[in-house]
Amino acid sequence: MPLMGWLSDRTLRRKTWLLITTTSLSLAGFPAFWLLSHANSIGIWFAQIGLAILVAPLLAVSPAMMVELFPTETRLTSYSLAFNIGVSIVGGTSLLVCTWLIDISGNIYAPGLYLMVCALISTIAMALMRDRSREPLL
Repeated sequence: MPLMGWLSDRTLRRKTWLLITTTSLSLAGFPAFWLLSHANSIGIWFAQIGLAILVAPLLAVSPAMMVELFPTETRLTSYSLAFNIGVSIVGGTSLLVCTWLIDISGNIYAPGLYLMVCALISTIAMALMRDRSREPLL
């Protein structure tokens, strides 16, 4: 993650990194879950490492991008509310949604499709955001 943060500060803008990451996750969700569902340990390792590599830029860059969205006076409160409400809603319900999707579809790869849809929604949201990575924060 430190490498990804350093690269985003030196080369690409934060928004570009996040768009690359979410687009990659939206494309890799189904293949990764396909690999995870097989008993072959090499495939499972490959899927886990691949997903970790795809998520690293997202985890490294998104906190800085979230901070840039809010004015200095309300930055901490706004960031905390936005982050924690989002994590609670999506993270708190993801197991329920994935289990429900598997139950109604009978498809064990449904969580991969859920990941792809969530990543696609994130990609669209980030594409619409203004990039403020080169603006002063104060």
